[in-house]
Amino acid sequence: MKEETKKTQTVVDRIRVLLFNYDLAIQMAQTEIKKRTADIELYKGHGGKMGRKLLVAKVEKERYEKYINELVILKNELIEGLEIILDKYSNSYKKVFMLYFIEKKSLEEIKKQTCYSLTAIKYIVNKFRNELITMFTL
Repeated sequence: MKEETKKTQTVVDRIRVLLFNYDLAIQMAQTEIKKRTADIELYKGHGGKMGRKLLVAKVEKERYEKYINELVILKNELIEGLEIILDKYSNSYKKVFMLYFIEKKSLEEIKKQTCYSLTAIKYIVNKFRNELITMFTL
């Protein structure tokens, strides 16, 4: 059982880190797009070296836009995987999921915040644990 708990927490931690990293990468790419847009405005109408810089700025802006699209697709796929699991359950089960896996509350703390007994909470956590392991590990 301890190995399953460790494996599940690793999966949940990986999901949390991935979501954070996707958001961070998207923000970074959006910043780069703003810079390239400013460069494009600056170099417009100039020839020679400035014309070359304009072309580079346009190509780089397009590259960052594609990168953002790829990141959004990957992030959405991850979220959809979680939604597939969570959509099967009632809101009260989802609350247990959030408290245990996301907020890292103890079983006792969850008991105080929900209407469930410790036995019921363990059952719910194990159901989610098995689904997370199945869905997010190869």
